[in-house]
Amino acid sequence: MKVSCIILAGGNSSRMGTDKAFVYLNGKPLIAYPLELSHKIFSDIVVSVKTEEQEKKIRKLVEDVKVVIDLNNVFSPMVGIKRAVEYVRYGYVFILPCDMPFIRETTIKNVISRLRKGVDCVVYAWSPEKYEPFCAVYKKSLFYGRDAKDSMHDLIKGCKNKLFLRIKEPKVFFNVNTRDDLTLAERLIHLC
Repeated sequence: MKVSCIILAGGNSSRMGTDKAFVYLNGKPLIAYPLELSHKIFSDIVVSVKTEEQEKKIRKLVEDVKVVIDLNNVFSPMVGIKRAVEYVRYGYVFILPCDMPFIRETTIKNVISRLRKGVDCVVYAWSPEKYEPFCAVYKKSLFYGRDAKDSMHDLIKGCKNKLFLRIKEPKVFFNVNTRDDLTLAERLIHLC
């Protein structure tokens, strides 16, 4: 099955205090990690941002992706995904955040390999009630008609045909949300 990739880079970054997509980790902006990784796997990539300034910065890093501005004053992953879904080519989308630099090619390919006809989503999970919604594949139509305030966890809970994969390597899913996280990521990057 063909799958498009949506990279989320339009968050508020309130805990970081600056646009985290463009903070540097090991000599390159955080957004460079998912951009480089996605090009190894996907032929259709859409980056969702909040501002024209973010769009310009991404275009300086890479030219061959679609970049869309979500045009909504609400900061919500759902808003960014709903906007990006309008531009993807395929019926399934892999959601990749800009703040998880340790996601591996094998992590993504494992999710995609589990996708079957009739499956609505394939999601990594810490437990039966705790999911990792931003390294997962979804049927594109799940996002139609969603409200900006809808959570990804509620979307997953509401899926009739979902598949969970147990998380075996927690460091792969490490999120960089704060300056302390960034400091820790600098130490972890040589271990991944």
